[in-house]
Formats: sequence, structure tokens, C-alpha cells
Amino acid sequence: MNSREKIINPYYKNIIIFISLIFAYFVGEGFYGYGNDFYAVYFKSNLEWGGFSDYLGWRISTLQIIDKHLGVHLSTFIVTLSCGFLLQAFFQYKKKFSTFFFIFIYLILIHTWPIIMSTSNAMRQGLSMSFIFFSLAHLLKHQIIRAFILIFFSIFFHKSGIFYLFTFVSMIFAKSIIIYIKDNFSRGIIYFISGIVINITTILILATVLNLDETHRVIAGDYRFHFLILNLFFIFFYTFRHDLINFNYVNLYLYFFSFLAPALFFSGLNWQYERLNMMMIIPYILVISLLFEKKNSYIFLSLVSLFLLTLTIVNGMYASLK
Repeated sequence: MNSREKIINPYYKNIIIFISLIFAYFVGEGFYGYGNDFYAVYFKSNLEWGGFSDYLGWRISTLQIIDKHLGVHLSTFIVTLSCGFLLQAFFQYKKKFSTFFFIFIYLILIHTWPIIMSTSNAMRQGLSMSFIFFSLAHLLKHQIIRAFILIFFSIFFHKSGIFYLFTFVSMIFAKSIIIYIKDNFSRGIIYFISGIVINITTILILATVLNLDETHRVIAGDYRFHFLILNLFFIFFYTFRHDLINFNYVNLYLYFFSFLAPALFFSGLNWQYERLNMMMIIPYILVISLLFEKKNSYIFLSLVSLFLLTLTIVNGMYASLK
């Protein structure tokens, strides 16, 4: 770590904590409104429903202390904090040190679909996403053990965490094989074959444990094919440019996730497929920004973040919060 990073770390962390506290207060006090799930279950206090994959999610999101409902405040704080730390990790990796630009992108992202949905409606899923974000932030620094522990904890908040943990384990297994392969072309082939194995394995597991004859409708707008294009782009681009995933674990993680997610699509799990990709929109944006030089990545992050915010508004995310 160079001297500039030592100076910037505490400063950025203070900004992240401050914004997270302010945002948590406004969301918790109902400034943005709430979705249907909140009124159906999350307004209740100290719930302990479901199995091991639900317990912590319900307890935190419905936390009530001395007749004060703090679950929304706490959930929002954790979600917003994780987004900030993930963004900070990418800024340091790319060596971007503009505080104003960091705050600008951070404020936009916490008002977009993945965060707003997770703080006002799908709170357990948001908490699971938070630990995935924390994990990816450590993964970007090659802190593998910390990343594994964090992503492991994601499964106790929402069952979606199981898919992300499976992706993580698959990535580490593939990486342990690749390290012994010296030929660059062969590495790309093995990455691709490993991804196909993950996809087929996931489809077979889903067919075994779930009733795939049920109708799994898409929630609101249908973005399945948009996400499928994104998944396929990531697969084919990084298969040919596997040098970009050899030494960047977050790139590699999203590469294998891009194989796993379509398994839900092909299994007919429509809204589950959308939700899984929703949780990865922000990491996808940040990873793709690494492909650009510093100045162009500023432009890319600004335009894509604003576009995502526009989609969030146009598709009625805020209109549905009452």
C-alpha cells in the first residue's frame, strides 16, 4: 500500500459511514416509501421465520428495540455501507482519487434499483447482497479467506447466498487447476469448460430439488434477455481475454457467475434469475469500468450509473414505494 492509499482510506471510510448513516435515517423514516413486502412482513417486529438461510435476515430487518422499529435503519445502513466499500475498493484498484467523483457515483448508485429494492422491499436479499459486496471488496485485494468467510455468511440472510457461495467455491476450484497450466490458450479453454460444467451442474441440481413446473413470473419489467446478453457478453469477452481474469478474482468471480445465472433462466426460474442479476448489476458496472483508461472510465461510470438511475425511475421503482 502506497502513502497516498494510506491517506485516502480513512477519509473515504468516513465519507461512506456518514452517507450510510444519513441515507439509513431517511429510508428508515419513510422518506422514500416502502414496497409491498415491507407492509406484508417487514413492519412486524423480531421475526424468526424460515430455516437457517432466513434467520439472520428476518432478525435484522425486523429488529425492534424498546418499541422502536430499527430494522429498516439497520438494514439500509449495512446495504449502503457495503456498496460504498465495494466502490472504494474499485477506486483504489484503478487509482482514482477524486473525492467529488467518488461521492457523485456513490450517491447515484445508492438510489438505483439494486439498493432501493434492497432497502425498501427485499431487505433480507439486500442483507445477503451486502455480504457479497463486502466479500468482493476483499476479493479485489486478494484477501481470499476473508472473502470466503463474508460470502459464507450471506447464506444466513437469504437463500440466494447459496448460489453466490457455490460460484465462489467453483471459482477457487477452477483457479487451483489453472495455476498448474502454463499455456495461455489452454487456460482460456479450461476456464470456459469449467463454466459450462457449473452451468450444467446447476441445472441438474435445480431440476432435482425444485418443482420446475411451477410458474415463476417476471417481476414488473421483463429484463431477462437483457441480463442474458450481459451474461453472455461477459462469458465470451473474458474467455478470449482470459488474461484479465488470471490475476483479478472479482473478474473471475463474475465470469463464473455469468455461467451460473443463466442456469436459472433455462430452468424457467424467471424472477429468481432477474433478482440474482439485480444483485450483481453494480459489480458488473464496476468491473467493466476497469477496461477503460482512467479518464474514459470516469465517463463510463457517470453515463452507466445515470442510465441505471433513469431506468429505476422510468420503470416505476419509486412510484411503487408508498
